[in-house]
Amino acid sequence: MKKSREGELAILRSQARQLEVTIDNVTHKSSEFLEEQYHKLRSNLVSLDPNADNCLPDFRRKGFVGSLVIDLAELREKVKIAVHQMNAYLDAELPQVGNKVKTKCAIIEKEINVPEEILQSLPREVRRTIEGILYNYQGDFTNFCFWGMRKALIDAIRIRFMKDRKEDMLYDPNDNPYSLSKWIELAKQEKYISSSTAKALNSQVKVFGDVASHDYMANLQREEIRPVMTSLRMALSRMYYREKE
Repeated sequence: MKKSREGELAILRSQARQLEVTIDNVTHKSSEFLEEQYHKLRSNLVSLDPNADNCLPDFRRKGFVGSLVIDLAELREKVKIAVHQMNAYLDAELPQVGNKVKTKCAIIEKEINVPEEILQSLPREVRRTIEGILYNYQGDFTNFCFWGMRKALIDAIRIRFMKDRKEDMLYDPNDNPYSLSKWIELAKQEKYISSSTAKALNSQVKVFGDVASHDYMANLQREEIRPVMTSLRMALSRMYYREKE
């Protein structure tokens, strides 16, 4: 396997992993968007490895029950299974790269570095999302960085409140979650994050604002990711790392 091809496959795997994380963070109404992202990754993979064409589902192939499924919830599950298969395929292609993920994920890109001690203090699902952000940033796949940063903050706040049995504060009387901006203010109120961090997070409206929750593709530019990650890292550190000190 040539090094350049291996590098491209590694980037595809990081993108596929982040898509798998994204699927768990959106409703079935986003199924068609998820399917489109899956097929983009599938097409890129097949161009690098034609054998993948016979191993991975193709929802757009005639006779395959995919996009024609009326039940979007069912389509979402089909995409989830397909992405899982893609990740397994790429793991088999790149076993040696997979061994490096746990030890070097925090230092891959110094511009958005997350110290190892902070990374290891995070809940597993938050840590996994941050790892996906770091790899997708390296691959210049900024739309998944957008999804990842938003998901990481949502999960971090939810789990922190749940840990202290305060999760009910995050929901209205009808059991609907408040907006993320409201969650940030509640986290500040409970002293899980500082006032300055809350202000910095709420200033990043393109990622953490209310409109962003309905925007599938934020068109986030690479240079915009660094300040958002800085604010996110400060919030995660306050919520989980400093707590242990």
